[in-house]
Formats: sequence, C-alpha cells, structure tokens
Amino acid sequence: MSANRAFYILLATFVIALTGLTIFLIKLIPLTIAHVVYVCQKNISNIAVTLPHSIPLTIMLLALIVLIIGFLVLGFQVIKTRLYIKINIRERLLIPSVIKILSHELNLDGRIDIVKDKN
Repeated sequence: MSANRAFYILLATFVIALTGLTIFLIKLIPLTIAHVVYVCQKNISNIAVTLPHSIPLTIMLLALIVLIIGFLVLGFQVIKTRLYIKINIRERLLIPSVIKILSHELNLDGRIDIVKDKN
C-alpha cells in the first residue's frame, strides 16, 4: 500500500468518525441534557447543601471541550502524518535489484516506496 493511499485511508476514517460522532451528538444532546438536568436536580435536592443549577450544564460543557480537544489533536495528527509522508516521499531511494525482482514476481511493480529512515 502506498504512503498516499494509507494517508487517504486515515483521512477517510477521520472524516467518517467525525461525521458519525457529529450526527450522534446532534441526535443525542437534547435528550441527554434534559435527562442529566432532571437527574442532577433530583439528586441535588436530596443533598442538604444546595448547589447552583448550572453544575450539570458545566459538566456537559467540560465533556464537550474534552471531545473537541481530542478531535483537534486527531486532526493535527492527520496533518503531521501527511507532512511526514510528503517529506519522506521526496527522499526516495533507488530500489535495490533484489527487491525489484521480488516485486515483479509478486506483481507489485510500481507499488513499493522505499524511503530513508533517520532513526
């Protein structure tokens, strides 16, 4: 599998996951918020010390911020992976004759990318 194809598979997975999560959250958030607010208010009313009614919404906001940060990190990772692939593809090496023969026998002509590894 070429490096570009692997990147596009990673990108497609990211887009599908983001779309699925967005649709899921759009459908689920109104019901979840109403249920969380109801349960928290019921439980908080049983506590002797009364707490503000904004605590459930604050918890939901913090959870949403964590999700957003997670998707931003995933997006940056996709971008960094693409840049890494571009840099390594530019530094291609000549394919050794042994690998050329094996790739021809396995019908992989033109599908093998050999790059320099700096590690």
